[in-house]
Order: sequence, then structure tokens, then C-alpha cells
Amino acid sequence: MLAELRERGLLLQSDPKVLSVSHLILGSPIKGSWWGHPKGRVIWAITERLADHPDVMVLKLVAAKVTYVHRRLWPAVYTVARSNELWQSKGLSSEARAILARVRRVGSVRTDQLPRRKHGWKVATHELEARLLAFSQEVHTESGAHAKQLEGWKHWARRLDLKEVKMTVAHAKSLLEQATTSLGAPNAGMLPWDL
Repeated sequence: MLAELRERGLLLQSDPKVLSVSHLILGSPIKGSWWGHPKGRVIWAITERLADHPDVMVLKLVAAKVTYVHRRLWPAVYTVARSNELWQSKGLSSEARAILARVRRVGSVRTDQLPRRKHGWKVATHELEARLLAFSQEVHTESGAHAKQLEGWKHWARRLDLKEVKMTVAHAKSLLEQATTSLGAPNAGMLPWDL
């Protein structure tokens, strides 16, 4: 699976229309959830190994779905994520702005450590993920619950020792669009700046 990801640059976890990890494992796309499929545990095991690989980043990039991104495309993701384009900020909720300000100030924030809110921080966190305003990953808390760890992109780059990226936003978008098209996706409407 890693070789396929390296070649294409990215793969979705599952999608009924474009090439994905579940499609590669089963030989055909799945309509609906892969959890209920007889090979669901196999898919889960492979996606977990893929997500844990040091050359793989997981984010909701293509069609706002779980997407595995190979290291070779990290500079493109980083460039687009830090572009400060209008699609990233237009209509961003006050809750998402508050979390983003905190992430940018301290580098990294866990949602279970934010002040308690009646409806939680799920919607605001989703906004930040969908607009690539913060790198997000699920973590297990000390109590055994799940939370999101939101990390500023500068903090993320330092943590992973990503060297200085010299790439235009247009070129970065083009690389990600080409990788998405290689999965059989339409030319537009699949990446965050097109949604």
C-alpha cells in the first residue's frame, strides 16, 4: 500500500468513486461504510499501519475525507495550508477563530483541554481541518476518551524537521490537483479551495 501511495502521492481511505485504500484492498470500490464489510478488520489494520508510517500524513484533504498524503507532497500541503487565502477565512466561525488564535499562539492545542462548552468544539475543529488552518490528529486522552490535537503548521514543520519550502501556492495546488486526478477524481470540486 505504501508503494501505491508513494507513486500517487495520496490515497483516500475509502470512496465509492475514486481509487482508495479500501478499493485497492478489495479490488473494487465499496458503497457505504467499509466498517460493515467482511474485510473491514483487514482494511482497518492496513489503514492504521499506513497512518503510523513516518512518511505518511493523514488529513481530510480530498472531498473532506480521510486522505493519506505521502511525504513527497508535504511541501505542497504546507504551502497551501499557510497561504492565507480567502477560502480559508471567509465565514469562519468565532469559535474556530478562537481556537486558531490559541493554536497559533502556543503551537498545539488538544480539544479536551479547551474550556468546556455545551456543544463542544467539534464543529469549530472541523472548520479548521476542512480549511487546512491547522494540522489535526486524533489522540487518546489519559481517561481513554478521544480528542483532537490541533497543531499550527509552523509548529508541525519544526516538529518534523521540514526544510524551508520554496514553492508558489499555484504550483502547490497544481501538484495536489494532479495527485487527486490520478485517483480518477474529477478535475475540480474535490479539494478544499474548490468546495
